[in-house]
Amino acid sequence: MTIIMGITLQEGAALAADTLRHNAVDNGSAGHADKTVAINNRVVGAKAGYGPDADGAWQALIESGIEGCGPAEIAQRLRVIGARIYSQCREKAVALGVADPGLFFILAGLELDGRPAIHWLNFALGDFGHTNQVGCAIAFASRPEANANAVAHARALVRQDLVGQSIPLDAWARNLTADEKTYAPHAIEFPIILRIVKAHECVEMQVFENGGEREAAVARIA
Repeated sequence: MTIIMGITLQEGAALAADTLRHNAVDNGSAGHADKTVAINNRVVGAKAGYGPDADGAWQALIESGIEGCGPAEIAQRLRVIGARIYSQCREKAVALGVADPGLFFILAGLELDGRPAIHWLNFALGDFGHTNQVGCAIAFASRPEANANAVAHARALVRQDLVGQSIPLDAWARNLTADEKTYAPHAIEFPIILRIVKAHECVEMQVFENGGEREAAVARIA
């Protein structure tokens, strides 16, 4: 499975995903694609698990009229839409004799009251939750340990200064992706798409395997 990740920041939230797609039947490459999406001007999302068959979730979400909605409202709608699509994808997987890869979403952004937020939806396990606490990281990848690994990589990069603490988000996404790629080289590959949401601003950038840190990717977590 691919890797998607999210983190809450002092002034917003961010998420990232690798860009490799693979065929679940033979694990062969199926090209590259952006697995993230700007849902509106305050929320971004990423999807893992089922590939193109589940991409319709984003279009269905947009068609439901989400302009002006925060992550909480969007997560509620996506939970309904995702349940329907997950059921359809599972039926197709059974017919093809393919193992169920699950369906996972991460939403990151600013709630309507200005709080940073990450919402996660794991349809395989029925795990739906969120956090508004600054500095929390989450990830879905090919192994369950990816989530704890996301936290560990974030903590390792925290920088303390006279104002507080910050983290280079591009380095965090790069290090975590490189680590998880060793466990699933058929499903995870660079570049990464990183999206950072702050008030009235959504920054998108590509992160390469051998790239350096960029000032635009440094964000405060305390």
